[in-house]
Amino acid sequence: MPSRLLPLLAFVLSPLAIAQEAAPSTSIAIAEPPAAKPGECWSLVVVPATFERQVETVLKTPAGEKRIPKPARYEWVEQTITVPAGKRRIVVKAAEYEITEEQVLISPAGSRAVSTPATYRTIEERVPSKTGAVLGPHPVTGELCVVEGPIEYQIVKRKQLITPAGTQMVETQARYKTVQHRKLVTPAETRLVDRPERTITKRVKQLVEPAGFALEPTPAVYEDVVRIVQISPARSEWRSVLCETNLTRELLGRVQQALKKAGHDPGRADGRWNAQSARAMRQFQAANGLPQSGISMESLEKLQVPVGG
Repeated sequence: MPSRLLPLLAFVLSPLAIAQEAAPSTSIAIAEPPAAKPGECWSLVVVPATFERQVETVLKTPAGEKRIPKPARYEWVEQTITVPAGKRRIVVKAAEYEITEEQVLISPAGSRAVSTPATYRTIEERVPSKTGAVLGPHPVTGELCVVEGPIEYQIVKRKQLITPAGTQMVETQARYKTVQHRKLVTPAETRLVDRPERTITKRVKQLVEPAGFALEPTPAVYEDVVRIVQISPARSEWRSVLCETNLTRELLGRVQQALKKAGHDPGRADGRWNAQSARAMRQFQAANGLPQSGISMESLEKLQVPVGG
C-alpha cells in the first residue's frame, strides 16, 4: 500500500478508537484490506451497529375475578295473623252534640236622615277679553262711527247650581245575625266489652336473598413495551476513498458546492478543505446513513460528484 495512504488511515481510524473506548465490551472485527489497484486508495471505517425499535405486547395483569358486595334483597308480602281473644277492655263513648241555629236581632227597623249633596252643571260663556276702537253705531244718534268696544273674546267655563244640598229620610230594615248553639244529645259513657279472637292482614318485609359477595370475571390487561433490538453489530470495513493524486482543488470545490446544495455548510467553495468542510461532510454522511470515512467514493456518488469529470 502506498505511504501516502497512512494519513488517511490515521484520520479514519480515530472514530474506531473512540467507539472502542465508549463500548469496551463490544469487539469489532477488522477485515483484511483489499488489494489496491494502481490509483486506488482504501480507508478502514467503522460501520456502527444498527438497531430497530420493536413494540411487543406483554401481559400486565392476568385475567381473574373480583368480589363485588351484594346487598340483601327483600320484598313486601302480606301475612294473615290471628290475634287471640283477650281480657275485657273499657270502651269510652264520647258525648254526642248537635248544632242549632237562631236568628238574633241586631238593630230594629226605622228611618234615618241622609244628606244629599248639591248638583251642578258646567256652562260656557263668551266674554270680551280685550277692548279697543271698533266701527259701530253711536248709542245716541245711531250713526256709524268708531266707538270703544270689545275686539277679542274668550270662552269662560263656570258652574251653575241645579239642585241645592239637603237631607231626606230613608227607611231602614231590621238587621239580624245567625247564632249557632251546641246542644247535647247523648252524654258520654263508658262500658266494658270483651276482646274476641280476630284475624288481621298486614304487610311485612321478608328476606329473599341474604347479603354476600358476587364474583365478577376481570379480563387480562396488556400493555405495549418498546424494546430497542440490535439488528447488526458494529463492524469495520474497508471503503474506497480518494487518493492524494485525485484531491484537486477543482474536485474539492465541486464537493463543497454539492454539500452546500444538500443543506450542509462547508464554508467557502474555494477548493481548500478545512475543518468546517470536514464537519459538513460528516453531517452529510450521518444524515444519509453513510460511514464517516472522509471523502469516500460512496459519499461522492451520493453527492453526484464525478471523479475526474
